[in-house]
Amino acid sequence: DGIRDHCVTGVQTCALPILPGEIHLTKWRFSAFFETSLEPLLRGAGVETIVIGGVASYGCVIATYIDAIARGFFPLVCEEAVAASRQDMHETAMDFMSPNSALPLADILSVWRKGGRT
Repeated sequence: DGIRDHCVTGVQTCALPILPGEIHLTKWRFSAFFETSLEPLLRGAGVETIVIGGVASYGCVIATYIDAIARGFFPLVCEEAVAASRQDMHETAMDFMSPNSALPLADILSVWRKGGRT
């Protein structure tokens, strides 16, 4: 669908294959911004809005979300692309990142397609 441009992983191997032309960053802390080259890469590409997904909504996802805001980006959290082992903590994290930033994939794709992105 062309919606995935970059893969940021932790210590584990990225579950998604790295495609030609994609950038792969390894992160060592909760936030994908902390001690990585993510911010200069995004700024260099003129990116202002980012879409976040991940395994632990109340860990890495929320840390990246807060860090993105602190750095002047507009983060969106794809509801179908986040999870957690504890449902109560997942709901709390999603409530914190909602209502303007946690969106279903269909809404994110709709906005991208209207902007000419496929």
